[in-house]
Amino acid sequence: MTGKTPGPETCWHFLIKLNKACFFQTTEGTKVGKVSNSELKRWLQAKCVEINFEAAKWDEPMPPFIKSFVLFPKNPKRRCTLFWDPITLVQVNIDVN
Repeated sequence: MTGKTPGPETCWHFLIKLNKACFFQTTEGTKVGKVSNSELKRWLQAKCVEINFEAAKWDEPMPPFIKSFVLFPKNPKRRCTLFWDPITLVQVNIDVN
């Protein structure tokens, strides 16, 4: 058998799957429309995504439990909390085909 054994899902791949369900809009310049996968990667590289109160890196594996998921945490006009559970840890699985 050839090929690599799939490793844990990265934050970037999770964001790509989430984008299929949420339909994020581009934030680059005067463009209008759907965000590209490379722009999602740039969001992660620019620390525009916070998972469990820490900036997510594009190539790090997703944590097994999500306590908070925030887009653009430093921008009060664009900040978007997608998930927040102050009491319990919740495991989230997104399966978009």
